[in-house]
Amino acid sequence: MHASIVDISFGSGRTIAINVHNDQCYKFGSCSDFTEGKLINLGHPGCVRDVLQVDKYTFTIYNQVRVQSKSGHFFANMGDSGAPVFVKDGDGQLACIGIIVGGRASDGVVYVTPITRILQELGISKLKSFVPNFVEMANDIQTIKNRMEHFDTVLQRINEKLDSINPSSIAQLNGR
Repeated sequence: MHASIVDISFGSGRTIAINVHNDQCYKFGSCSDFTEGKLINLGHPGCVRDVLQVDKYTFTIYNQVRVQSKSGHFFANMGDSGAPVFVKDGDGQLACIGIIVGGRASDGVVYVTPITRILQELGISKLKSFVPNFVEMANDIQTIKNRMEHFDTVLQRINEKLDSINPSSIAQLNGR
């Protein structure tokens, strides 16, 4: 496990636009695990146009951010597509800047679609926060308690009615 991973966590759902002041990024991929990288076209992410050749197919991609690994290894491997890429914000907290969409094996460059464009296209303003909302949780717990108390009261009434039924009355109803 990488030494820096100890202080890396993401639960806020926070996203930010890519800016020229922060070029260090992080990723947790399903195949390559934790890696650190460097954003390499910070000044003009909206102007990137690359042509990729994969087998017999040619792809032209636009408006992607390029990332290279800070170590000698690839920033991402096959199977890491869809992994979120993060930077630390001004408070030192992780914020998502994009999602890996592919890369080049020839030089290890990885392409990241900016998260702000993805959210805009989906018509949403932010990612899901995984930080617990304790007020909401307390309200939910109280609602469950109230419902359980109501069910207990109803069950008690049913039991009282069942107890009040005379066994001879039941036999008469059954024709005995």
